[in-house]
Amino acid sequence: WARDANLLADSIPERNVEIPTAAWSISHGPSKLEQILDEQIKQNSDKKRDESKSSGGISRGISGWLANNFVAQDSTEEDDEKKDEEPNAFVKPIFPLATSDSQHRIADLLMRQNYPAVLCEGPPGTGKTHTIANIISAYLCNGKRVLVTSKKAQALCVLRNRLPQTVQELCVDVTQSETQGMRQLQQTVERLALRVSVANVEIEKEKCFLLQQSIEKLEQQVEEMNQNLTTESCNIRELLQQAEGRKLAEKSSHLIQNAPWIMKMLPSWDIETVESICRRLQQLQLEKSDPICTVSGFESPPPKALISLALAKSGSALSSLVNATRNAVATLPLVGSIMDVQLQRIHEELENLRLNGRSPVTSHDWKIVSEALKRDAAIFTFEEEVWIPYVKNKGWPERSFREHGAMQEMIEVFETAVEVKRLQNTLSVKEKTEDIAKCRELDELRHRLTEQIRHHSQELVDAAVITQLSNNFTPDAQSALIRFSQIAGAAKFSKSSKPSKMTQRQRRRRQEYLDAFDKCSRFIPCWICTTNQICDYLPAECLFDLVIIDEASQSDVTVLPTLMRGKQWLIVGDGKQVSPTESFVSEDDIDGLRAALPPSPLEDALLPGRSFFDMAAQAFPRGRVVLSEHFRCAPEIIEFSNRQFYDGRLVPLRLPTKLERFVPSLIDVKVPGGAKSGKVNEKEAMKIVEMIMEIMDTTDLERPRSIGVISLIGDKQSRLIRGRLLDACGPEKMARHDVLIGDPPTFQGAERDVVFLSCVCSPGSCPTQNQQFHFQRANVALSRARDRCVLVRSIDISNIPSLDDAKVPILEFFAGASVQDPDTTMDVSNPTNRHKKRLGTTLLKHLLSERNYEWRCMSSIWPDALCIEHQSTDTRAAILIDCEETTIQEWSAGFAQQKAIERVGWKCLRLDALSLISDFSSAMDCVTKFLSSVGIDEPQTQAGREDDFGPETNSNVDMQDEGAREKESLVENRDVIEIVDNDEAVA
Repeated sequence: WARDANLLADSIPERNVEIPTAAWSISHGPSKLEQILDEQIKQNSDKKRDESKSSGGISRGISGWLANNFVAQDSTEEDDEKKDEEPNAFVKPIFPLATSDSQHRIADLLMRQNYPAVLCEGPPGTGKTHTIANIISAYLCNGKRVLVTSKKAQALCVLRNRLPQTVQELCVDVTQSETQGMRQLQQTVERLALRVSVANVEIEKEKCFLLQQSIEKLEQQVEEMNQNLTTESCNIRELLQQAEGRKLAEKSSHLIQNAPWIMKMLPSWDIETVESICRRLQQLQLEKSDPICTVSGFESPPPKALISLALAKSGSALSSLVNATRNAVATLPLVGSIMDVQLQRIHEELENLRLNGRSPVTSHDWKIVSEALKRDAAIFTFEEEVWIPYVKNKGWPERSFREHGAMQEMIEVFETAVEVKRLQNTLSVKEKTEDIAKCRELDELRHRLTEQIRHHSQELVDAAVITQLSNNFTPDAQSALIRFSQIAGAAKFSKSSKPSKMTQRQRRRRQEYLDAFDKCSRFIPCWICTTNQICDYLPAECLFDLVIIDEASQSDVTVLPTLMRGKQWLIVGDGKQVSPTESFVSEDDIDGLRAALPPSPLEDALLPGRSFFDMAAQAFPRGRVVLSEHFRCAPEIIEFSNRQFYDGRLVPLRLPTKLERFVPSLIDVKVPGGAKSGKVNEKEAMKIVEMIMEIMDTTDLERPRSIGVISLIGDKQSRLIRGRLLDACGPEKMARHDVLIGDPPTFQGAERDVVFLSCVCSPGSCPTQNQQFHFQRANVALSRARDRCVLVRSIDISNIPSLDDAKVPILEFFAGASVQDPDTTMDVSNPTNRHKKRLGTTLLKHLLSERNYEWRCMSSIWPDALCIEHQSTDTRAAILIDCEETTIQEWSAGFAQQKAIERVGWKCLRLDALSLISDFSSAMDCVTKFLSSVGIDEPQTQAGREDDFGPETNSNVDMQDEGAREKESLVENRDVIEIVDNDEAVA
C-alpha cells in the first residue's frame, strides 16, 4: 500500500492527474467539500440553462443514460416531446435484485447527485452484500467500471455469486486463489470479446427501451393499486373506529365464537327474517317464577282437545261449546264409539295435569294450565317449522326450548343477531366489503406485477450491459482482450511467477503476458480483490468510476491508495463491529506520524487505532445511509445487538421455518467446576464438543446444520476446541457441517446456523473487558447465529469484578431469554403491540385453530400478522387482519413491512376485519383458498380435539413439539441448564 501511495502521489504532478474529490475532502474537511459541491451545482445549472437557450438540445448527464442511449429509432412523437419537456429527469438505476429504500437512497447520492463518497452503515445481517450487488449492476448498466475490495477475503467470497449471470460473467474475483482468479480473468476476457463481436447494438437498444417502458407502466399500475388499497383500507378503518363500528366488531366477534351458525346465515338474511325469529322466541319466553312453569303431567305436544278442555274449565265459553259439540258427536253410531275412546283418554290426561304438584281446582288454576299447554304447543310448532329444518340442513345446534336456560340463551343470541344486522345495514357493510374485496384481489395482482417488474429488471440488466459494452469497447480494447486471451491460453505460469527461475524464453513470454495483462486489466468492468491483492493486479491509476470497500470498519487509513483508484467511493461497514487497534503501536510512533501529517480537520482520524469507516463518517456526514432490515438471525437472537447497540432500529425480517427452527433459540449452559487455566477452559471446551457431536449425530444428513464456535477471550480456546472436535468427529463431518471456530474478528462477515459462545472465564480468573473493542466483539459474536445461540459459561454475574464489563449484558440477556416464550421475546422490539387488543386477529386465531391449522405470531417480522405453516414441510404463508390500526401511519408502516417481507419470499394475504366479522364463512373460504394456492391444504379434523387455544400460539403446534416441551421445562424451573456431576445437562 505504501508503494501504491507513492506512485499515486507522483502521478499527480507528473501526469496532471486530477485527485478524486473524496480523497481531496479528507485533507480539507466536510465544510470545504460542501462548498465545492455547491459551486459545481451552480455552475452545472448555469451551463445547462445557457445550452438550453442556445440550442434547445437535451442535456446529457450520467443519470440520463437510458433516455440518451436506448431511444428506439421509431419512437413516437409523444415520447420525443416528453424527453424534450423533461431533459433532466432522473431515470432510476436498474436493480436486478430486490431493493429497499436505503438502496435507492445510495444510488441517488452516487448516480444522480454525483456525491463523491457514500457511507453505507450496515449493522449485522442487514444485507450489505445484497446492496453491493445491486450497486455493481446499476453501475455496469451505465457502462461504468467498479472495483470491490475488503481487508479480508471472507467478506467478498459470496459477492460474485449474488450477481446476475450476465454481470457475474464480467467480474473477476481473485480473492480465493490466484489460479482461480486468472482462470476467471481468461474466461471473462473471452466472453467480453465474444459478446462485443456478436452483439447487435440496435436490437439491444430497442429491447432496453421497450423493457424500460414496460417497467414504468407496471410501476404506475402498482402505485395506483397501492393508492386504491390505502383509500379503501382507510375507509374501513374509520368505520371500525366509530362507536357503531366498534360495537359491530364486538357483537359480531362474540357471535362468531359462541354462535357461528347464526353468523353464517346473517349475510343471506334480511333484517325482517332475523326479527321474526327473535320475536317468536321472545313470545315463548317466561320468567322462572311464572306459575306456568309449574304445570306438569302432560306429553309434548299436548292434543288440541286437551287444550280445549283446560280452557273450558277455565271458563272459556267457546271451549265449552266445542266440548259440548264433541260430546254430542260421541253419541252418534260408528263415529261415537271412536270419539268416546278419545274423550276418555283426553279426560284421563286432564286428570293427570298438575299445577305446582297438585290438581288444578279453580278457574284461575285451569287458566294457568291452559296457557302452559298452549305455550308447549307453540314451542313444538316453532321447532318443527323453524328450528329442526335448520338443524338438518344448516348444522344448527339441537336445543330443547322447554328448558328455561336454552330458551334464554337463544333469545340472547337472536337479539344480538338483530342488533348486528341493524348495524350492518346502518353502516352499509355489504357495499363496503364488496369494494374492499376488489382491492384484496388487486393486492394479489400487485404482488404478481412486482415479480414481473423484477423479472423485467433482470432482462434489462442483460440488455443494458451488452449495449454499453458494445458502445464503450473500441477496436483497440477488443484487440487487447483478444491478445491477452491468446497469450493466457498458451502461458504455463501465473502472474506472480518468479523470473529468476525461468529461462530466457520464459522470461520473454512472461513479459508479453504481463504487458497483455496490464492492457487487458483496464477494460475488465468489475474486479473483486482484497486490499493486499490490488497492487499485484491493478496499476496505481484512477481507472474505476466507483470503488466499493466492504467491512470498512476493519480497515484503517492504509486503504486510501486503493480508494484513490476510483472517482467515487462506496464505504460499507459498521462502526459498532470489530475495528483496528492501536495496542501494538508505540506512542512515539503515533507522535511521529502526527507530526508528518498535513494539517487537516480529520487529523486524529488518520492515526492508528481508527477505522477508515469512522473517518469516512466524519468526512462525509451528508452521504450517510443506514440499513435497518435484518435478514440473518431469528428475532430473539438479534434482540441483544438490537437493544444494546442499535437502539431498537433493526427490523428483523427472518422467521425460521418449521424445519429450521430451534426451540428455544437461546440456551444458557453453566459448567460447574469449569476453570480458566492460562487462556483456555478445558471443561467448557469438552462440553461444547459434546454438544456439537450431539447435533452432528441427530441432524438429517440431507440438511446438515452449519456450526460455529466463538471464543470470547483470545484464540487459544478456539484452537483447543478445534483440535478436540477434529479428534472426535474427523475432518469429513467438520466439512459437512461447515464448522468455523475462532474469535469474533474471524467471524465478522460470516454466519452459521448454530453458534456456541465460550466465556472461558471462571471464578477468580475473570479479566475485565470494558474497552470499546470488547463491546464491538460482543456485538459480532452475538449476531452470527441464524437459528440457535448457546452460551457456555463457568461464571455468574457475581463473579465479574466490574459491572461495566462487556460480559455482564451478555449474561443478563441469556438469563432473561432462557425463561421467555419465543413469541414474547419477539414482542420486545415492538412493545405497543403486546397490550393492544385486536378482535379480528384474535378471531382469526380461533377460526384457524378450529380448522386445525398450525400458526404462530410473526410479531416484529410483520406486526400483528400470523404465520401459517404446513404440517410437515417448510411451506408457509402470512396473513394479516387489516384495518384494525389506529392511525394511517401505523397502517402505512404495516403495508411497508408487508412489501419488505414479500421481497424475501413471503406470500402474504391482507384480510380486512370488516369482511371477517360480517361474513366470516366467506372470509375463511378466502383464507383457505389462499393457503391452498401456496401449498398449505386444510388439515384433517382430529376427533376429540379441543377448540380453545391460547392467545399467542396454536397449542397443536407447541404441545407436540419436543423443543417446546424443553422450553416449558425451562420456564417452569426458571433456571439455566446446569451440568451435574456426570456432565449431563438437565433437560
